Amino acid sequence: MRDRPILAATIVLALLSVPAKSEAAPQILGVAAADEPNRLQCADGTCVADISTFCMQPHRPVAGPNAVYRAAGEGFRLILEDAAGNMHSRPAPEVRIVKLRGYTSVTVAIAEHGAAFFGLKPVAIAIKKRSVLIPADITGDPDPIRPGEVEHALAALRPIADGIFAKHIETLQATTLINRLVNATPAQGRMTASDRGELWGQAIGDDQSVARPAAERAKNILSFCQSGVGAGAFFSVRRCLENRLDGMMMDLNTKYWKGIEPGS
Repeated sequence: MRDRPILAATIVLALLSVPAKSEAAPQILGVAAADEPNRLQCADGTCVADISTFCMQPHRPVAGPNAVYRAAGEGFRLILEDAAGNMHSRPAPEVRIVKLRGYTSVTVAIAEHGAAFFGLKPVAIAIKKRSVLIPADITGDPDPIRPGEVEHALAALRPIADGIFAKHIETLQATTLINRLVNATPAQGRMTASDRGELWGQAIGDDQSVARPAAERAKNILSFCQSGVGAGAFFSVRRCLENRLDGMMMDLNTKYWKGIEPGS
């Protein structure tokens, strides 16, 4: 399947935008599938990937579009490929994080050449388990992220989320597969019918680590989106997959919110 060019310039502009007006800091975000490699798409010197997230702090406001975040905790690792096809893992260089769709997804971006260690090609990025995403500082913020909030999210809230996700492991695994499909599609524009038909094989293939119930669920959603695009119901497979993925993440997030209520 051909990788089409993405609008890297638009993404970079979004990554550089920071809220100008004073407002309370938005929610700390958790990464749904920590340690899961997310495929990078590189164009015009920038590599990007979408990562599924969830809101850890329902009492804080939802960040607006293009809100900038940064990783706290162990941070990111980069997966690189050498000329022989061998994979290598390295700590990621500076990563830019922007929230684009509600609280269910962020886009991460790195400079392609800065990531190319000794000629290695960046192919995927993952955030380590003991990490959360915190909003960038806002000048004049009346309610910034306070000392202890990040530590509380890592030490107390993340284990609760992990326990809840473990009870709904099929849904979590399916969201991970759908996010892999999203990252294998063009960020802009549409795919050909041939590319749409090859999407599962290109993004998932015969990965033996994939649980069958989750794979069947993800395949059904992909089939729905492929049929919908073919019938003109959706503009692109990516937009349809994003919509379904966001709904599933919101459902998991609601279960997490209930799990952190007093007395739960």
